[in-house]
Amino acid sequence: MLSDVVLILILGGGLSWLSLRLRFPNAVAQVLLGVLLGTALLGWVSHTPVLHALGELGVVLLLGVAGLEVRLDRLTAAGSTGLLVALLGIVFSVAGGYGIALLYGSPGDEALYVGLVLAATSIGITVQLLQQFGLVGHRIADILVAAAVIDDVIALYLLGAAHGVLSDGFSIPDVLGYVLLAMLVLGGLFLVCRWLIGWLSRKALIDGRWQRGVLTLSAIGLGALLTESLGLSSVVGAFFAGIGVGEGLKDNASEICARDLQPAVLVLMPFFFVMIGVQAQWEILNQPVLLWLVVGLIAIAVVSKAVGGVLGALGVVSWRDRWLIGFGMIARGEVGLIIASIGAAQGHITRPIFVALVLTTIIVSVLGPMLMLPLAKRLRAEMTAGVAR
Repeated sequence: MLSDVVLILILGGGLSWLSLRLRFPNAVAQVLLGVLLGTALLGWVSHTPVLHALGELGVVLLLGVAGLEVRLDRLTAAGSTGLLVALLGIVFSVAGGYGIALLYGSPGDEALYVGLVLAATSIGITVQLLQQFGLVGHRIADILVAAAVIDDVIALYLLGAAHGVLSDGFSIPDVLGYVLLAMLVLGGLFLVCRWLIGWLSRKALIDGRWQRGVLTLSAIGLGALLTESLGLSSVVGAFFAGIGVGEGLKDNASEICARDLQPAVLVLMPFFFVMIGVQAQWEILNQPVLLWLVVGLIAIAVVSKAVGGVLGALGVVSWRDRWLIGFGMIARGEVGLIIASIGAAQGHITRPIFVALVLTTIIVSVLGPMLMLPLAKRLRAEMTAGVAR
């Protein structure tokens, strides 16, 4: 057991560093590491309660820090375009994922989770490519980042509501009750964290980095415990608590705090994603019908976000830049994998569908940047030529 922990710490930590250097999605890399270490190949690591607990702790911290980095004022910079791109992408993704899962023969709860997995966009992958071509600060980048963040916020809110609804059934009163409960709890959690941290900041009671770190971790932990106790999933509470703390801190204190906590995230996060690769029963892919499902999921993942980007930015930017926005929304990553893992753990997603969703996430995380690359190069060349003139 201890050897498994040490192995993941060493290899997962090294892979996190390498992924950052190579600009490769870290979460996807960790899943592939899990495939290598698990029973599918080497058989060095198996699922244990200790590794599961470390993974749960890692994903709560990951989403708490991700919430800390969300700046609501930056989302408004993209105007209504970022919101429209996000909403259209979510509607098309959830509807498409739900529909294809029903065609495959999945029950309603599993089909809903498939749609939610496809709804979330990986902001990390998108931002890496924007940074690579010096597009950060461009209007296209503002729209893309805003839409990707809104995607994740809405997807996690829907996860919280669905998590509660599916535990009691699909009756209309239950659905409306849990949607309202999620709205009240998550909204209240955000407001309380923002007010409390803001009040402490104004009173100069948390000026030190150590104090900020302890209070932030406390808020994330309490938010996770609160939502878990109410049946809304711990990761959702951690994320919304992180947003509230980030909004309450003064100036750039939230960014400094996020950087301070990043080493802990890089240490604990691999346990969660490595376990996804370890637990996935990849031999299931021998079934031809499941491979066709993966093809269908990839098609929906690509088309839903690309069309959502093009339609959402209609009349705002050029056709080429609309496709750039659409392709920039295709990559899935951490949030999608987290939703799939929670659905599987709760018994709403069967093993074949879980494997299909993980494989789909891996493929589109590579495919999205590939489609985005030539358009980003052209935009960068135009910007450079404009500066030269």
